[in-house]
Parts: sequence; structure tokens; C-alpha cells
Amino acid sequence: MKKRVTTLLLAFMLAGGYAQENPIAIPGALFKVAPQNFINNALKVGAEFFSKSKERSYLVYLSGSFNPDNNDYSYYPAGIGAEFQYRKYIAPLTVYTTKRNKEYLQGIYVSGYVQGGSYSAEYSDFNYYYNPANPNQPVPTTYTTEESSYNYGAGFTIGFHRTLWKVLFIDAYLGGGLQGSHVEKTTTPTLPPNPYTYTYYDITDPRYSGVLPKFGLQIGVML
Repeated sequence: MKKRVTTLLLAFMLAGGYAQENPIAIPGALFKVAPQNFINNALKVGAEFFSKSKERSYLVYLSGSFNPDNNDYSYYPAGIGAEFQYRKYIAPLTVYTTKRNKEYLQGIYVSGYVQGGSYSAEYSDFNYYYNPANPNQPVPTTYTTEESSYNYGAGFTIGFHRTLWKVLFIDAYLGGGLQGSHVEKTTTPTLPPNPYTYTYYDITDPRYSGVLPKFGLQIGVML
């Protein structure tokens, strides 16, 4: 009988030790990457640092974009950018347990951010302007353009933070702000005046100016 009791006690102790071997913990800092930026040949990584109370955090992001073909104007310019973000967790990261007795962290936050970047590009293009009064149109001239630009912006987001398998932190957010940009171009040889020339930048282009939606997904791991 004593042997059975001893065996049961050892089994409970071992089970308790195994359950506590990898307890889920609220992190002090996270390393993060934004996978959606890969679509534009860009990389955005950063770190989130939590306060002692875990109710606030500060984030610093660095981003870089690469233009694989400078002769194709359809690509975005190459350059670097940075973002600083402050978060207030209105529902702090808290340990929850599923019906299957699996632990996970979950929290909801609001944030404010400022961002900026510097970019450049060089590309060649043809300029062809049809003149109906001249039936013998000249051969289009090749023009080379060197471009430099920078942007700046600020806004807010509302986000949802949750862990998967205790090691991956999934961060989904939605918000918006304002972005301004400045673009300078030098074209050789000088382009002739064309009243129909118009340049359009979409919201994913760093040269875009206007109201900027901000939404996406980030994946993080503990530092």
C-alpha cells in the first residue's frame, strides 16, 4: 500500500513539474516582422518594448525597399524608412485558457505613430507626343530621370494581440493617418512641355500624399 501511495505521489509531482516546465509568460520585448511588405520588395522589422506594468509599450521599426530594375518605372523607389509607435493596452496582455486547457496571451491596444523615409530611383523612358499637324513623327527620344523623395506622416491604429503555440505573437491592426511627401526629379535631356502629363501614386507607394489607411498583420517572437 505504501509503495502505491509513493508511486502516485511521484507521478503527480512529475506531472506538475512537466506542466510548469514551459509556462507561458508575458514578454518584456518582442521582435516583429511585417510579411505584407514583401509584396512591394520591402522589408519592415522592429521591436516592441513593454513597460513593467505591461499596460504600455514602445515600438521602433526600420524598413528598407529595393528596386530590382531601375529601368522599369512600374517599380517603387528604393530607400529606407523608420517608424515610432506608442501603444496603450486597453485590455492588457493576459493569460487565458482554452477549453482544451491550453494557455495563450491576448490583449487589445490603441496606438499613435509617426513615420518618415527617404527614397531614390533612376529610370529611362520614352517621351512621345503626337502632333496631328505633322504626319512625319520623329523617332521617340530616350529620357533618363533621376528622382529623390522623402515622406512623413502620423496617425493611429487599433490592434489585437494574441499568441499561437506560446511562441508566436500575432498582431493584427487597423487605423489610418495622414502622409505627406516631396518628390524632386531631374530628367536628361530636358522634357518638352506636355499638358497631359500626370503622375499618380497609390497608397502603397512611399511617394503618396493624402489620407493613408493603415492595416496589416505582424508576426513576433520573444527577445
